[in-house]
Amino acid sequence: MDAARATGILEAVLFVLGQPVPLKRLHELLPELEPQTLRELLRQLGDAYAAGQHALRIQEVAGGYQLVTHEDLAPWVKQALE
Repeated sequence: MDAARATGILEAVLFVLGQPVPLKRLHELLPELEPQTLRELLRQLGDAYAAGQHALRIQEVAGGYQLVTHEDLAPWVKQALE
């Protein structure tokens, strides 16, 4: 599997689950990729979000990885949820 496809899968899984996903679970989903490779792909995806001024970020939290909104957008997200 090429890196672009793997990154797309990681992004989709983080988006849909909406909670921290442990590296172990990501490795179960993509067993052909080593955990170090998964970490690197997540780092690259996070860097791409940051470089492109996107609203999303990859955050390592609670022993896993999560797709989150940028903290600067909290007031609008909060208002949308009310």
